[in-house]
Amino acid sequence: MREIRARGATVLLVTHSMEEAEKLCDRVAIIDDGRVVALDSPEVLVQEGAQEASVRMEGVDGFDPTDLHELDVVSRAEWEGDELVAYGRGPLLARVIVALDHCGFTPSGVSAGRRSLEDVFVEKIGRKVRD
Repeated sequence: MREIRARGATVLLVTHSMEEAEKLCDRVAIIDDGRVVALDSPEVLVQEGAQEASVRMEGVDGFDPTDLHELDVVSRAEWEGDELVAYGRGPLLARVIVALDHCGFTPSGVSAGRRSLEDVFVEKIGRKVRD
């Protein structure tokens, strides 16, 4: 597909994989119930709106995500399956880990990331593709 696009051809890709769309597409249309709710390059869609980062943690079963809402760097925290996910800005990773430690929790796995096209999709549609 990249080779065809590199030769100047237009490629129309229909996918439910936001990761795939973010990597392969020059422009993305997010469609909900037959309506285009967002249309632009993946970079612009990801950069517009909230510039949040995320911290995903495993192995903190029993932790109440609302305890993280007290941190000024956290905009929201919630369980996504087996992972506790905190969203926010600034020194998010460090502040969340310290807060967990103060509550007696040590994650078995931690990953931090930037806002993704999947996050944009959820914001625009109100649900994940799997829902």
